[in-house]
Amino acid sequence: MAPGPGDRRGRPRYATGKDRARRVCAAPRLRPHPDGPEDFRNRLGICGSNADWEHHAIEKQAGTGWYKYHWYCKRHVDHLERVREQLREPNSRAPEPIPNKGGLLPAYFESDWLHAYRHRLGEGWQPPAYGLSADDWPVPGADPVPPRARLRLAALDGTLLVETPGGGR
Repeated sequence: MAPGPGDRRGRPRYATGKDRARRVCAAPRLRPHPDGPEDFRNRLGICGSNADWEHHAIEKQAGTGWYKYHWYCKRHVDHLERVREQLREPNSRAPEPIPNKGGLLPAYFESDWLHAYRHRLGEGWQPPAYGLSADDWPVPGADPVPPRARLRLAALDGTLLVETPGGGR
């Protein structure tokens, strides 16, 4: 069943992907792990220990504003603080994230979606800067899709008028 306007899953939003399965410490490995050279920790040159939920740095991607998480274990909190400090300035320049979830209902059905979402999610909810409809969102690394031409036909005194999107006849 498709999510309706009252369903929080239908609203346009950015889902972070804060995945628990990939939480391994990204601090540099100083000496080889005893499991051998084929071990992922040795190949990637990282600590690889299980990271704590609260020990992470967020890097905002310059083109999309999407988040990339860098996880750290308790032993590497000092390294985490250095990484956070290095990311502070670039993150402040990053754009608002392009939505990657929702936005399908406004793409297919005409309605006052802003009113519907605010009614369900509260007056404080703000739509993404890129628009409510998934059709309006840019695709990273791809040229924007030109809008479809819309024509209006009207008959006046036996004369057929055609109006284009630019207002010309």
